[in-house]
Amino acid sequence: MMRRITILLLVMLVVSRVEVLAQQMSEAYYRENPSWIDAEVWASEGDYRLLPTTYNAPFEQFALYGFSFIDYAFRGEPSTTFATHLGTIDIKSPLSRYADWGLIALLRRVPAERSIQWSNAPSRQHTTVRGEYFDTSPHNLPLTHKAEVRLSTRTYNFGGGYSAVGTLNNLWRYSLAAGGRWGRDCNIEGLFDSEEYLWFSGERQWEAKNSTEQRLQLALMVAPTLRSQRSWNTEEVFSLAGNKHYNSYWGYQEGKVRSQRVRRECVPALYASWNIDDKYILSNLNISTLLRAGRRSRSTLDWGQAPNPLPDYRAYLPSAQADSSVALKAEEVWRQGDVRYTQLDWESLYRANSLSDTGALYALLDEREDVLSGVVDISAGMFGAESGRLGLKLSAHRSHNYTSPRDLLGAGSLGADFDLYDYTIAHSEALLYGTLMHRFEQGTELSIAAEAGGERVDYGAEHSGHKTQLTSPIFRSRIAITSPTSDIKTIGATLRFDTTPPYWGDRLGAYEGTVEKNPYATNIQTTDLNTWVDWDFGKVELFVTTYLLSQRGVSTVEHFWDDMSDQYAALLVGGLWQVATGCEASLTLRPAKGLTLTAHGSFGIARHLDNGKADIVAFDNGATIASEVELQTSWMTFSPSPTFATALVARYSTPRGWLLGAEWAYVANRWMEPSLLLRSDYILSHNLTPEERERCTQSFELGNAHSVGVFAWRKWGNLSISLSVRNLLNFTDAYSAGYQPSRLAVTERDYAVSYTPHEARYQYIYPCHAYITIGYEF
Repeated sequence: MMRRITILLLVMLVVSRVEVLAQQMSEAYYRENPSWIDAEVWASEGDYRLLPTTYNAPFEQFALYGFSFIDYAFRGEPSTTFATHLGTIDIKSPLSRYADWGLIALLRRVPAERSIQWSNAPSRQHTTVRGEYFDTSPHNLPLTHKAEVRLSTRTYNFGGGYSAVGTLNNLWRYSLAAGGRWGRDCNIEGLFDSEEYLWFSGERQWEAKNSTEQRLQLALMVAPTLRSQRSWNTEEVFSLAGNKHYNSYWGYQEGKVRSQRVRRECVPALYASWNIDDKYILSNLNISTLLRAGRRSRSTLDWGQAPNPLPDYRAYLPSAQADSSVALKAEEVWRQGDVRYTQLDWESLYRANSLSDTGALYALLDEREDVLSGVVDISAGMFGAESGRLGLKLSAHRSHNYTSPRDLLGAGSLGADFDLYDYTIAHSEALLYGTLMHRFEQGTELSIAAEAGGERVDYGAEHSGHKTQLTSPIFRSRIAITSPTSDIKTIGATLRFDTTPPYWGDRLGAYEGTVEKNPYATNIQTTDLNTWVDWDFGKVELFVTTYLLSQRGVSTVEHFWDDMSDQYAALLVGGLWQVATGCEASLTLRPAKGLTLTAHGSFGIARHLDNGKADIVAFDNGATIASEVELQTSWMTFSPSPTFATALVARYSTPRGWLLGAEWAYVANRWMEPSLLLRSDYILSHNLTPEERERCTQSFELGNAHSVGVFAWRKWGNLSISLSVRNLLNFTDAYSAGYQPSRLAVTERDYAVSYTPHEARYQYIYPCHAYITIGYEF
């Protein structure tokens, strides 16, 4: 009897332990198993990202690039209101619209507490609605050492890493992470990656005699990367190559693959944070700083008075041949797959340079950017930790952008036909911000935040001596209210209003030649209204959010080859009014212990509400080609984000300790935005036929797409293993993204001129690929 009772108690203990373990794994899975996160980060970088448009709904990124809904908190508004923060500092270069992807990728590999939360929390001053926060304090992490090996069938063959959290002299606690990935792409020819990372952070905590608790954290981050790029192509080229992932940027040289588009980046960063918690006077004081310095570069093959060496050049394709026999011969060469014609012929380029007595015909242009930037953030709690904060943020950024042309033979014999530029941007910004918060007795929270300051941008074109200085005010404000009830977990609304300067590139025109200020670039007024309700009935939870985002005064600059005047030019655009609105919902079911079922749905609209204005200026001398050109943009879709998207996600923590998951995502009614130049009166005022006008102004549909992914994770003592498969059904018949070139084929026949827009260029979604990670803790 006693033996039976002992066995029963042991079984109950084991079952209880397994249930606790399963729950812990479910909650801490993504902190303990970064490989799943790695897949998302690297899939979102560089050429694998969607086109960098202002609004990229997360649904499209997830469904088309194999991203996962599982790792991300559900968020409804477009990503312009989503920011990434290291401590209290926004990870974003002042002159860039987008976050520093390299730094974010590194942070997702280091021991850190990562969270996605509403920014109306009292400790956050930011006026974005949602944010992704990395708390890298080693004191918040358990002591551990972990080594991992990663294998993939996508962007690298092998990767690995080591991370640790330990103590030094019982005074400092540290975190360390080092590793990288190396190899070629297994699905797209000519792609390769070589990326390493190093992180070291130390933190000390102590209590002073005046009853203040202090924390000092220092961190070093280095992540050098080297990766080649993937080309866009037309449907004709994909069909000729017989491959939806054909890449024209590479060719063989001495039997080895060589790419003409290679990105290099090494921008080391230093981070420091000093935090004081005072029990009597200051609720909290924090001083944080982030310093970055390094170089980014991109190589590009260029040619002077010589034929275009790219195999997919439009004039070489069968569709461009007037003689049917020549077109048939060109098609036959493609069908045969002779790499001397279907890829870059590096040997012929070298021969052409060696035989030239007038200088190099072909060269590699190394476009470089030397950067030096720093951000200092000082904030203090007001009237207690739960009442709000006041803070000051100062940032400075300097970038020297220039081209280093290099003859393929290594000599300095270059002609005067290569595009060169050499300019410097100096940017400084000062912001004073504050957040007030009050919590009522019934649990309702009211948060009010505001930022005010200004920016200054100094531009200097060193080769022409041109200098420009721009100053602009900045104001951001937000009010948010949340309230819980008996059945409603939270109900809330956020209203945000910003007056911010346009991106610096949208205020300057042909900045690689003579600088022209964009006359239509004004401060952007943003109004953003979000509402959400989160019902929690125990085993059932429903989250619904709606958003309405309006931006007035949107401007941009497009550089293009003007086929009308036969010169390089810049389109200076402004006066655009863009509105995005939609609704998204998430339903979560917990029918049994360890089992979670989630359904996501999204419906949205993104449109221009008026016609914009533009000037066209010559790139070399800044001469006006056309002024006050009207753009036919009213009610045009300005985003490639889908109108409709849905996803189903299942997660199950088994009694034996496995964590299993599967997801299906579907997007529909996706559109590619037409070129603004082709929609301008500068083009449409010519004697276009109805067919030509339709081709210039039509919106191309990218079509519908779906994706299926599965994953599994298990831990045995110190050993863990994870496996994930993306796009399991190998659905590759849909486009991931596309763009319409700003080029026209102008031909004259029988005294009549015809205008034919160049074909749109696309990239297809990525095929089925898998990741496996093996980790060991000691």
